[in-house]
Amino acid sequence: MNITQQKKVESYKEKEIQLRQLREAYYEKCLGPMGDFVFRSIDKKIPHIVIYTFPPNDDRPYWTLITGGMSDIRQKHPKKCSKDVHVRTEIIWYVKEFKPWMIDFLKGLADWPFDNNTASLYGHSMTREDLFKNTPVYPKFKNIMYIFPFIRTGLGGFEVEGDEVYFLVMAPITDSELDFKLKDSWGFLKIFKDNYDLAVFDENRKSIV
Repeated sequence: MNITQQKKVESYKEKEIQLRQLREAYYEKCLGPMGDFVFRSIDKKIPHIVIYTFPPNDDRPYWTLITGGMSDIRQKHPKKCSKDVHVRTEIIWYVKEFKPWMIDFLKGLADWPFDNNTASLYGHSMTREDLFKNTPVYPKFKNIMYIFPFIRTGLGGFEVEGDEVYFLVMAPITDSELDFKLKDSWGFLKIFKDNYDLAVFDENRKSIV
């Protein structure tokens, strides 16, 4: 690591601590007490990703996993996108049953836009092969899609350095669902909006098409 890189890391560390404290307080305000399991990555990547877990409660009878740290850094957008849309994001994953492998999967998704110098946006879909070739996601759900947070969480209005942070809900989908989404994106998103329980990952869920 050269001197310039070292200064960049040191500068980020100072900012990261401040942003993490603000973010964690905001998450607990909106989602309630976080669970005992908090994953803090130990790699040297920037941004530094943290995965928080929030256990089921009366308002949300399922686990809520959410990233922290993605929004520390602005995403680089494709030229066709507006420069002020989704510049900072975090990912939410609702799951019926929490399992440790989900942490690694979510960490990889959080790293992806920064590793590939691109952006993760609402409506985007990706195949598992595009992301990780050996992820322990159930064979039926080979793809993922980012949807709007139709389930009310109270999250919204959180800003980093004047930029609003957008929360992307990640939903694993089947091959046939991906085909439908690629043909009629808004129609497919409307199905999730009208049946928001589909956004809660359940390995036994049947494909909607």
